[in-house]
Amino acid sequence: MSFKPVCQYYLRGICKFGDGCRNSHPAGQEGSQARPGDRPVVAQAGPAGPGKAPVIFK
Repeated sequence: MSFKPVCQYYLRGICKFGDGCRNSHPAGQEGSQARPGDRPVVAQAGPAGPGKAPVIFK
């Protein structure tokens, strides 16, 4: 098992890679180090398709 550093963007609540991020996203810590001016990121993985909502990362 290899060590993955915690994603600093995830901690700020603005990681745009989601599950595809190469760094760790520890549960319960998303946005724990958010800064004024940080904005939620909407995943740009393509069209959501009929009946599916886009994924929004806060």
